Amino acid sequence: MNMSNIGHDVPDWVDHENYPFEHKWMPLDGHRIHYVDEGPRAKPVLLFVHPGPGWSFSYRYQIQHLSNEFRCVGPDLPGYGLSEAADGYRYTLMEQGLVL
Repeated sequence: MNMSNIGHDVPDWVDHENYPFEHKWMPLDGHRIHYVDEGPRAKPVLLFVHPGPGWSFSYRYQIQHLSNEFRCVGPDLPGYGLSEAADGYRYTLMEQGLVL
């Protein structure tokens, strides 16, 4: 697991010992989406989608365990975890599905 991206974008309250992944962000429709992407890129992808409220931290043990055999991707939906929601985001299942 690569911790090279842990820095100013990750709040101090994040427990790096229990959440030791490289943190990544991407802009998407006015949101700033945080996600972790661990494991070999050529392996099958497992997408870990948290319920609301929740975030990718909820799947830390599964990602740690499975990332040797799978590419594990865990996004934080807008407004949850380390993601930021765009103004006017309504947190509906439809809007969350569109983000995914």
